[in-house]
Amino acid sequence: RHAVRSSVVVAAGYLLGTALPLGHGYWAPLTAGMVKRPDFSQTYGRSVARFCGTLVGVGVATAVVQTARPGTYVSACIAVLCAFGMYLVMRTGYAVASVFISAYVVFLLGTGGEDWAQTVPQRVLLTFLGGLLAMLAYALYPAWETPRLHHRLADWLLANGRYAAAV
Repeated sequence: RHAVRSSVVVAAGYLLGTALPLGHGYWAPLTAGMVKRPDFSQTYGRSVARFCGTLVGVGVATAVVQTARPGTYVSACIAVLCAFGMYLVMRTGYAVASVFISAYVVFLLGTGGEDWAQTVPQRVLLTFLGGLLAMLAYALYPAWETPRLHHRLADWLLANGRYAAAV
């Protein structure tokens, strides 16, 4: 189920990214593939973390670009620092890593001479749509554990109640 769900979500993200009149349509399937997990709770958590991290990273990097107006070499140095920061915090949380990834992309675009205003809003929108597609997949094709969840939760509560009574 997870392989089918992931394949359909990434394909739908690709179709959505190419159908919209935006550049860089690959962000939607990339996000969908990166946040997709076998269960809904992990997918939801990673989708929210990626979107919030993208917003913060883009916001901070945009503020730096707008206020400091770094040149090509300074932008390249900051991009390398962001990449280092992403690898440094990758194991601590997906949201923080997403902040560094997003800032890295903004500064990297600055080294190529592209205007941040041209690609950043598109990236935020396509990241949101990719995460939304990943979560929507569970509404259309739920995980195998979802129908049994209320029974398993009831069993867990009963076991904890018996344990608490014994203690």
